[in-house]
Amino acid sequence: MTVSALPRLLRPRALRPGDLVVIAALSGPLPAEYEPNVEQTVAVFERMGFRVRRAPLNEVGRNHWWSAASPAEIAEELNGLLRDPEVRAIVASDGGQTVFGYLDLIDLDAIRADPKPILGYSDVSLLHLALYARTGLVGFHADMAVPGFGGHWRSADAARQAELEQLYFRLLTGTEAIGALPTSPTWECWRPGRAGRVGRVGRAGQAGAAAQAGAATQVGAATQVGAAGQAGAAGQVGAATQAGAAAQAGAATQAGAAAQAGAATQAGA
Repeated sequence: MTVSALPRLLRPRALRPGDLVVIAALSGPLPAEYEPNVEQTVAVFERMGFRVRRAPLNEVGRNHWWSAASPAEIAEELNGLLRDPEVRAIVASDGGQTVFGYLDLIDLDAIRADPKPILGYSDVSLLHLALYARTGLVGFHADMAVPGFGGHWRSADAARQAELEQLYFRLLTGTEAIGALPTSPTWECWRPGRAGRVGRVGRAGQAGAAAQAGAATQVGAATQVGAAGQAGAAGQVGAATQAGAAAQAGAATQAGAAAQAGAATQAGA
């Protein structure tokens, strides 16, 4: 087996106040209902002290099937931004399923000559991976205009938004690692809901392999019965089986309830 050497990291230059940030459609189109999200993103980066411009393809009404444009058109616009020395960072408008179509059309020499931060995730994650593999460019797996800066950010209070803006400013302008990310003292609820019954996870533990009270259980692995269990046998959904749960031979472990013979492992049952 041949192991390829990792590419040498290619780090973009740190931005300065007044630098130009461009919001570009690197994947999906911009539906009319999300126009305010892009406008909000412009405001966010302007508050950070940057100049902001929208790329031509990032406008309502432009689309090619499920994309903002054809792969050739998106690549042409992206290459223009990569070659433009005035452009210092590129923010993806949204994700989608388009990047794969234009990976071989990207001007890699332009990236090597003037590496720039490209911000995004989802479909844009593929762009990060491909550019890292080919040039060593450090990707910024970060918020995008529609679902992030102009979307979820608006559900946060003013103090939290200010904290996030400061974090991104440090990320883009700093030369040192930003360290531990800030956390919120409470959970941020984006969509209220009610936790329901968790479905069965794969097949239950096999006959004779039911967990015994006090046996070690690993999160995400098979329940152990005094020895290594088989992967894909008794499973759990985000929590360990509680030691002390009653288990019978030939039955699967249940969290917090007595297992019945032949029943499937249930989390939270």
